[in-house]
Amino acid sequence: MRHLISLGERCDVGFQLRMHGEENVAHFFDWLAGSAAAAIKVFEADFDVFHPDHLELRTNVNPHYVRDRVTGILFYHQFPLYNGNVSPDFLLNYDSFIQKFQYLAARMRDYIRSKPVTLVRRGINEEEALRLEAVVLSQYPEADVQFLYLNHKGDEFTTPRGHGRRLPQGGGSLGDPVAWAEMLLQEGLIKTPYRRATAEILGSHHDDYNLATSNRFNEAQLLAAVTANPEHVPYLLELSKWYSSKGRHQEAADSALVALIKAPRDPEVMAQSALAQRRIGAFTPEERLAALLEALDAMPARKPNANLLLEASMALSEAARFAEALALVNQSARLAPLDHRQVWQKAQCLFRTGEFVKAEYALDATLRLTGPTASHYFLRARILHAQGRQAAALQAALTAQDYFGKSPGFTSWLNQADLFMEIGEGAAAIGAYNAALPLAGPHAGTVRKRIATAEARFGFAAAAE
Repeated sequence: MRHLISLGERCDVGFQLRMHGEENVAHFFDWLAGSAAAAIKVFEADFDVFHPDHLELRTNVNPHYVRDRVTGILFYHQFPLYNGNVSPDFLLNYDSFIQKFQYLAARMRDYIRSKPVTLVRRGINEEEALRLEAVVLSQYPEADVQFLYLNHKGDEFTTPRGHGRRLPQGGGSLGDPVAWAEMLLQEGLIKTPYRRATAEILGSHHDDYNLATSNRFNEAQLLAAVTANPEHVPYLLELSKWYSSKGRHQEAADSALVALIKAPRDPEVMAQSALAQRRIGAFTPEERLAALLEALDAMPARKPNANLLLEASMALSEAARFAEALALVNQSARLAPLDHRQVWQKAQCLFRTGEFVKAEYALDATLRLTGPTASHYFLRARILHAQGRQAAALQAALTAQDYFGKSPGFTSWLNQADLFMEIGEGAAAIGAYNAALPLAGPHAGTVRKRIATAEARFGFAAAAE
């Protein structure tokens, strides 16, 4: 077996080698962005790179990232992100960062010295390929090493230890798995494609950031994976979640059910099936909650699942079991402290359990992670109102209007109106209800009843808007 190792340029190289290859093993250049010259410089320095004084934060584009000034390598995923950007104090995390790369460098040296390897580089011309081979072989003259060079255009070429070939650059940052599978089979580098799904690869990288595992591939690509490896449940799960994200809930439920038949005690499959069944009306809220709690019971204590804990917490909130919901989201938020969904759910639970100061702390954290939203200020206004801080509550409610967008929808107006009712701003509440009324459709009767309630409560008639 030849071990496949990425030499970078795009994230798709390391990812696709692990999706289709024998090993799901992290290597030095995985998730690094940089030119062929940068990879050559790393080998020339024998991996003695990424010194703290060489690293700089680049803020000229979004998202912000870190750049190594000596090699030119860019780091988008190796430092914690706040509100989508690397923090200015990123060097506080330097110790764990460099320990990881020193470990990966030692692994790379060991693989090249002791195992048959194929080094795969995307984005490299023939001259650079020859330089790369020369420096690698000068350091590891006895190595059983081959090279595969991939370009989306240009001439194909042959080198003493490898060759270049064309490979389309489609499929987003993680590439097109169909094209990669075909290419790797043609090269004789794999025997069976589609060994691992997205979550199995990216989900194992707890020390990397912003490597989202969902919606990375389209329907045709996921169906190809399921067809090629029908017994591999994680692909069925990924397909079900993709259908859910597109509002195709019956197909999501069907895929989840097939996965559940194959893996009836897999907690994540159980959770996805419960959610999908709820969305097609096959489960009541109570049945969904029971299924999620059953999935929690099946969750191994040594391997807690933050998403499952979060979903169960939200289901408990829906059932008004807020103390239990808070206990679960406290667990999930510890596992995923930079996931804004966790902190938002925690803020809502704390509000519902009357822990208003802590709820404000959680809201402040969501503000740092996502930036301001209408929902953020809606909840802040309710928290302030519950504390008797009426002036601040009114200001938060008015600020929420700034985040509606140019054309507020029915739900936005209705939420705003209900909030004004809570804090005792009758005229503002009636005005928002009147704004919601033309957009209400089948809910118009409900809105008219709320207008009548507001008029009776505050003692005046609504002015026509």
